[in-house]
Amino acid sequence: MKIVESTENDVKLMQSLEEDYVKYSGMRYGESLFLTSLVRLYKPQKVLEIGVGAGSSSVVLLNATKDFGGEVFAIDFAKKWYRNPQGEESEPTGFVLEKYPNLKRRWHPYLGHLSYEVMPQIGKEIDFCLIDTVHIMPGEILDYLMVLPHLKDDCVVVLHDVSLPTAKSRENNFTTTLLISAIRGEKLLMSKKNYEIIDRLDDNAIVAHSATCLPNIAAVVLNKETKKRVWEIFNLLTIKWEYFLEKKVVEELADYFRKNYNKGLSQLFIDIVDFQVAGTEEEERKSLEEVLENKRIAQSKCSSTGIVA
Repeated sequence: MKIVESTENDVKLMQSLEEDYVKYSGMRYGESLFLTSLVRLYKPQKVLEIGVGAGSSSVVLLNATKDFGGEVFAIDFAKKWYRNPQGEESEPTGFVLEKYPNLKRRWHPYLGHLSYEVMPQIGKEIDFCLIDTVHIMPGEILDYLMVLPHLKDDCVVVLHDVSLPTAKSRENNFTTTLLISAIRGEKLLMSKKNYEIIDRLDDNAIVAHSATCLPNIAAVVLNKETKKRVWEIFNLLTIKWEYFLEKKVVEELADYFRKNYNKGLSQLFIDIVDFQVAGTEEEERKSLEEVLENKRIAQSKCSSTGIVA
């Protein structure tokens, strides 16, 4: 385990950004600073982001890589921002980037897709990856398995909302908590000093980790053993799913896993899906689209409270 200390130059780089992105961000300022510090420490050339939302994290990543020209490839299943204010037309996913034209030149969005559909186009040699999607099963575990074959052996993988299940009523949002624990590699944690930095969000904002001060963002540096220990990640999929995939997607994913891992892990995935389906009543099986719509409704109802998650 390694504690990452943010430098004065990291802070200055964050402060150089116009603050349009802040009010739409799902990260607190200290977490965005941690992300900036990681990028400046490892200087990735090819960055992958899964889960774009308004695009605030894309802005942070692009700003942090601007000195060495890193490219950011961004994937989101949703074409519209999930947190639109109630009664208003939803903004497109990544709309904040329109306010940063100089940064947007290095931004490559893939919207309306799951990762396995576009990874062949994006290609390999990814040396930095941020995953921040739905936080319920199978969620980020599947996201990670879809992109792992395309990550470099020493890629830095960042997960957000890793302490979300410590918050009241968020006990089922443990997907990233499990994943960061299961991935083999050196863990990188945010310094407590980041909590002492004045947050640019509303002082009254309700944030999942505010009561416990547990790190809500963390990273892991992969190594040559990581991809050899992938069964442990597939096995996490046996935990009860909160949403289900269409049959066509399951078939395509099984084929994708067979090509990028092996036949045994592909069959394990099929067996797990069959187990999950058999163990859930048909009327209780929600699709990913339904989950995102429910999340949009919930977020729009509480948008005035300052909740960040």
